[in-house]
Amino acid sequence: MALSPERRWEGWHYDGRTSNRHAVSIRVLGDGLAILPEERGALHWPYDRIRHTPGTHAGEPVRFEYGGDPPEVLVVPDAAILAAIHRAAPATQRRFRPPAKVGRFLAGTIGVAVALVVVSAALYVWGIPALAVTVAARIPVAWEEQLGAAAMANLTLIHRRCEAPAQLAALEQIVEALTAAGPPSPYRYRLTVIASDMPNAFAAPGGYLLITSELLRFADRPEEIAGVLAHEIQHVAHRHATRMLVRELSMRTLVSLALGDLRGLGSAIDTAGRLGTLRYQRADEITADRGAIPMLVAARIDPRGMVTMLQKVQAASRGLTPPPYLSTHPALEERIATLEALTAQTPVTMVPLLPDYPWAEMAQMCPQAAR
Repeated sequence: MALSPERRWEGWHYDGRTSNRHAVSIRVLGDGLAILPEERGALHWPYDRIRHTPGTHAGEPVRFEYGGDPPEVLVVPDAAILAAIHRAAPATQRRFRPPAKVGRFLAGTIGVAVALVVVSAALYVWGIPALAVTVAARIPVAWEEQLGAAAMANLTLIHRRCEAPAQLAALEQIVEALTAAGPPSPYRYRLTVIASDMPNAFAAPGGYLLITSELLRFADRPEEIAGVLAHEIQHVAHRHATRMLVRELSMRTLVSLALGDLRGLGSAIDTAGRLGTLRYQRADEITADRGAIPMLVAARIDPRGMVTMLQKVQAASRGLTPPPYLSTHPALEERIATLEALTAQTPVTMVPLLPDYPWAEMAQMCPQAAR
């Protein structure tokens, strides 16, 4: 029976920039797919620019990709659309194929089972970390913001936010000075201060920064807090927190996210709620330290503040369990020595940071914080 050219197929469109999906109608044309969203203008995807990612089982939805990284995605529940495309454009038969059929007989059952065990072990040791890097690089900033918001919501359920407008405004000026001097960034940085008796700092995906009231009490000048914030901004810019979070997801969820399937985003958001309990890798911390120095110098902020802040926290924690801000970093002696060497190589004239702000008031930002 001839296919009516007016036949429309129902599906879902993901724009690759946000986690939202849009119900669409699709028409199969001779040169491509016409996608008719309900509330937006029509789209046209030429066949030679569409990538088909076939499934492995009959009855699976058909999934098409279009564009860059991350791509737009079109999901069509009815696999019969492939036959319609083949009729309209016979040259697409090799590129748009249905799921491969499973053979009647499986040879070497024992060998296959052993191979699966080996492959599973290899994926656990090497595959998941490697795939986590790929997935973290492909996650849109809008998705990262959702992950970061989930992490911050969990942390602020446990710890009280410090709401002091004047002090927050001063801290936000530091963040603005750091980011304004750097290259353009897709992130909008948001700073939160929580009441805590532990000197700590934290970066969540999507530009969320957190410092504790105790860390503010350690700082005698704004340059010391600027060093901490520059370090945390580097974690965001390099997507360290996103990659750390993604490593905790299952392989199935990782593959789903890597292919742009938003069904895996819910699992990632659930994991983000406990992001504060995870630990950065040593290489991530070294990268953040080394990236913070040029960021401070570009903003004409004295980078030696990073060193003096670490020396203070180190002195306060001798004989005790290192606070969270330090326990996730390389050995303090090594870190301080590296930062001292780096700052010695930056003879740039610095400008006093917040010269008109009474910095001593910063220590009183959370007067009722536990000591």
